[in-house]
Amino acid sequence: MNKSPRDYGLNHDNWRVGQREMAETLLGKPRGSVTLLQAPVGSGKTGLSRAMGVSERGVTALVKTKLLQQNNYGSPTYGFDILYGRSNYPCPPPEQTYEAASAAECLYEDDMPSCDIASECPFLIQKARVMASRVRSLNYALFLSSRWTKLPEHATDYLFMDEAHMLSDEVVEWVGLTIKDTDRLKYRLPDFPTVYQSTEENAEKIVEWLDGAVEAVELLYANTPNSEKAKRSKLSRLKGKLGVTQSALESHGRDWYVRSGGRAID
Repeated sequence: MNKSPRDYGLNHDNWRVGQREMAETLLGKPRGSVTLLQAPVGSGKTGLSRAMGVSERGVTALVKTKLLQQNNYGSPTYGFDILYGRSNYPCPPPEQTYEAASAAECLYEDDMPSCDIASECPFLIQKARVMASRVRSLNYALFLSSRWTKLPEHATDYLFMDEAHMLSDEVVEWVGLTIKDTDRLKYRLPDFPTVYQSTEENAEKIVEWLDGAVEAVELLYANTPNSEKAKRSKLSRLKGKLGVTQSALESHGRDWYVRSGGRAID
């Protein structure tokens, strides 16, 4: 007996061509396998991802833009719990200097729940809802930057990566890094090595510089008073970005394009 879309959590009665067969195929795949689906607009890919929500631990759908989350995964037809980027949520703490501040500028970035009114934070409230959800959607940047998405207890059985042909661009954007001399001086980073040819050997020089840069940021962070929350927040973000690039370079040094020194930006 063929099941209807409603048996898979979809809010309609009829399957699109091939949609049921693909849903059953995916649900029958062994854990850890990877499937690439190429299908035209209107073929029901979002509904297919929602159908995976019937699995024991549900589904996480990743997208690039807020518009896709709103129009596709946020519609009543599919009912995903959505977590947008932090800049989409207001940040009301009295310490903020202006009313339009968002959660992206949180002064407690290192530990947002430690804020005195964390229980009123729209971002943290929605984050808790999404973490507990079996059918959820995030953007790629949030998925890559969040610690909880890497923990087994918060993993879903299925991970849908929308617009997968753009993944290489997402990876480069995430691990790529540009540090200008003004940033180097501001954060007391080491002198730049001179690197004008992108080779594996020169990539190693950048890795060495990143080692020193991370240490410099850690020292500056340790010497910054807790009362200077905004500065500590910026240092924490910088350390995280440096660490991501450092890790990627160490793993795949020969795959990188690197330049450093007086003419690097030019």
